Amino acid sequence: MRRFLERYDDPQEPVSVEIHPWADALWFHDLDGAGLEFRHPTFYKGRADVYVVHDSDLITPLFKGYTGGWIHVQVGIAEEITDWPLIYEGAAGRRWLYYETPDSLFDAPFPAHPELLRQ
Repeated sequence: MRRFLERYDDPQEPVSVEIHPWADALWFHDLDGAGLEFRHPTFYKGRADVYVVHDSDLITPLFKGYTGGWIHVQVGIAEEITDWPLIYEGAAGRRWLYYETPDSLFDAPFPAHPELLRQ
């Protein structure tokens, strides 16, 4: 996982990364810098360049649904998380998956589906 993130670390072309569950970004906090910026959606409104999801059989369906809903409603990514490219797969169904945001999505409104947000 660290090697995957390090490939984006280029101060000449900084990349923003949002990791779900959000607390899992703490495992890689030392990589946050000029070339690789971790974003937490509570403090940053807008799309990240790369989304990373830590999926596991140990994560409850409710939390998985929340993560998928957040990414669909706020960001506008239509693809199911389980269909994203795989970074790593380990024991207990642990999987790290990623999505690189296409330029076309940056031109779309944010949040992507405000009508689905609670008023």
